[in-house]
Amino acid sequence: MNRRAFGIAAILLLSLVGIASAQAPLSDDIRLYLDPDQLLELLRQERDDVFLVDTRTPEEYQSGHIPGAIQIDYREIADRLPTEERDALIIVYCLRGIRSNRAAGTLRRLGFTRVLDWGGIRDWPYEVVVDSDTR
Repeated sequence: MNRRAFGIAAILLLSLVGIASAQAPLSDDIRLYLDPDQLLELLRQERDDVFLVDTRTPEEYQSGHIPGAIQIDYREIADRLPTEERDALIIVYCLRGIRSNRAAGTLRRLGFTRVLDWGGIRDWPYEVVVDSDTR
């Protein structure tokens, strides 16, 4: 392998290592809440160290959100943190998972260690809250 090819390969490898380390692996205790039944059970516990964040717009949130969720638009999450506790469990979701993915990345870059991107409310099989009414 010539020097140029070796240099390119080394740069690619280091880039991949950097990307992998930026995406902290989920621990098993967090991964468990990807299941809607497990998330529902967790939310019923009303724990102070768990934050469920709807990362959609206020209008989307009002049209239907998971009970117990707070609304923080993904574009504002760095300025409107759900908590200052970096080891709190923060579960983010949106409609399909795109905005929640961005919000989760922002939170991880800010030093939050237990962030779960739940994905989209479309996958929530239970009742949602609509304008203070449950459906």
